[in-house]
Amino acid sequence: MENIGKVYDCNILEAVLKHRDDARIINTEIFKTDETKTIDINSGIKLPADEETAAVTRTPLEMIKTHDSWYFLNGKFYYLKDRLDNFAILNELIGEELAEYMGIPTIHYALASNDNNIIGILSENFLDGTYTHQQGLFASRKILREMRKMLTDKNFECDESLRRKYTAMLIKHFYSSLTDRNANTYYGICNGKLVFTPTFDYEASFINPFGETYIDPLINYSFNPESSEFIKENNEYFEEYLEMIKNCDIINILSKVEENHGIRIPNDFVDHYVSFEKNKKEFMKTLGL
Repeated sequence: MENIGKVYDCNILEAVLKHRDDARIINTEIFKTDETKTIDINSGIKLPADEETAAVTRTPLEMIKTHDSWYFLNGKFYYLKDRLDNFAILNELIGEELAEYMGIPTIHYALASNDNNIIGILSENFLDGTYTHQQGLFASRKILREMRKMLTDKNFECDESLRRKYTAMLIKHFYSSLTDRNANTYYGICNGKLVFTPTFDYEASFINPFGETYIDPLINYSFNPESSEFIKENNEYFEEYLEMIKNCDIINILSKVEENHGIRIPNDFVDHYVSFEKNKKEFMKTLGL
């Protein structure tokens, strides 16, 4: 690797956890090629944190004021996530590709730049007003019961496409060891009924492959040989999506990220994701998955 700055004698995960000044973590130049695709935040307008922006983005005003990072670029509304390290940027982009692979509605990201320097990612606004976007932290008991029954009771009457999506989401998020779901889990309500909304915010992934439990405000499920067998027997789609994730090749996902964004993922990062996937799949076998 060319001289990019201070690099510690450790792997990428150790750098992320212990050496925040490692150039591999903070220098986005390591991704760039002649084909890199970005959206320059100076190509449009930054929106003020006011009621009009809240209305056009369909985002609560208090959230707009807390996260004052909305832009109108190339005819679309985007939320800028800057202050991300390189590991977080890649996790976001990989999370999008994994969701696409699993057939799960997902946010769409673009690399954000300022004067030709990558500064983070832009999240394309997906709120279109067709449903009410609800934060999972405040879900009613009725919603929580519906989620649980949908995943673990094959006789529970529900929209089968909804059962499929939530099953795929559970497996995908468990596979990537996604955490940080507390404030970042949402669901939709349309005409009084539950609807699936695009997933987003994947940065806290691919750290510890050995956790047995996927936890978010809507879905809590601990995997062990008994619970794995139970969900297989009581969710007709579980094994289908489990097989999909077992057949997933992280190298193909990384190649998709490189192709879609015109970047090169350094070997240190590739080695980490390959090692994570190997360890996760081996660990899943011990849980009966």
